[in-house]
Amino acid sequence: MTGSSEPTVPTPLYRLLVRLLAPVLLGHLLWRALRDGGARYARERLGFGETARPSGAAPRRWVHAASVGEVMTVLPLIETALERGPVEFLVTTNTPTGAAVLARRAPCGVRHRYLPIDWPGATRRFLERERPASGWIVETEIWPWLYARCRRRALPLTIVNARLSRRTTDNVRSPLAATYRRALSGVEVLARSAEDAAAYRTLGAEAARTRIVGELKFAGARAPDSPPAPIEGPYVLAASTHQDEETRLARAWLGGEGEGLLVIVPRHPERGGALARELPGCRRRALGQWPAPGARLYLADTLGELDSWYAHARGVFVGGSLVDRGGHNVLEPARHGRSIVVGPHTANFTAAMAALRAREAIVEVEDAEAVTVFLERTLAADAALAEQGTRAGQVAKEGEDIAARYLARLLAEGESSERSATD
Repeated sequence: MTGSSEPTVPTPLYRLLVRLLAPVLLGHLLWRALRDGGARYARERLGFGETARPSGAAPRRWVHAASVGEVMTVLPLIETALERGPVEFLVTTNTPTGAAVLARRAPCGVRHRYLPIDWPGATRRFLERERPASGWIVETEIWPWLYARCRRRALPLTIVNARLSRRTTDNVRSPLAATYRRALSGVEVLARSAEDAAAYRTLGAEAARTRIVGELKFAGARAPDSPPAPIEGPYVLAASTHQDEETRLARAWLGGEGEGLLVIVPRHPERGGALARELPGCRRRALGQWPAPGARLYLADTLGELDSWYAHARGVFVGGSLVDRGGHNVLEPARHGRSIVVGPHTANFTAAMAALRAREAIVEVEDAEAVTVFLERTLAADAALAEQGTRAGQVAKEGEDIAARYLARLLAEGESSERSATD
């Protein structure tokens, strides 16, 4: 995997930062454990927990998916790998919400544990307990101590659907630049686009180990063809919304000319209580409440139901795009042939947006008022927007073989790494 002359510890600056921030990280860990993670969360984030027992001759693949979005991205890849032959999968997440979605959606036999904090002892204990044959890291997670421990154990690492945020690429000119270069030494990078591949090379990934495969989100996690309708009657959807988006949308929706129901699905369902206080009279699904007759707003603050909401919505706004969060997965509603509208911030999904734009299968607007106009048109069965949804479904279908392409590349890289480790 890497030469013996390469450093197997992070840079001195990073090691110093880890020591200085240790009390803060430990405090956050305890707060999260008390809030929703529990004792298991605390143990596993410190690298403790049960030692895995091998189940047979099947290789153990470790997949790290930080939270809900990354879990949904990688599930088709896991499903495709399991169809090819016996594989033992361990999936790590950073968050309890990611763990909850994995528990609902993962194929039988996929194990979960929380990724350890990037401390030397925690990462060592994790790898000693699990002993994976390879690691697949989803999208952007670069942890210097974890990567160094893997390098020391000659454990092949591959970043799949690799993408980088503007904030991370800015570190090329920061004091942490050497830390990223050292962490990425020997790591395979399978990027979603040419721009992401170039960004990883700039950050320190080796050119010979960086390849463009495509947007894995095109694959889509498998779901029933016709999931049951979550509520009766027509509605439009604001999905994966963030703070400030909900209040903007609610104000615009209530001030519009229509009379239909807007269902709001916040990206972080734990915000449901706070949102209900901002939206007086808005009933909450997490409390088992149903929309009141004639209601204009409904808060669906639960996990694992977004696919059903998409399947039966008349029109969809995809959140994280009215505020500068880069947007969320526009391919999920496209898969159901929905009419889709987004705000101006969609940098996280450049390839998907480009494909949908090319087929005139998505609408981009600047503010919540324009979102309201779009959604009101979908409730009125606007024929042009219905055709837009049909085109969106065709775009989503065209990329369905992407999981197989990723798996072929991962297996090829794995065989190459195993040969290198034994040379």
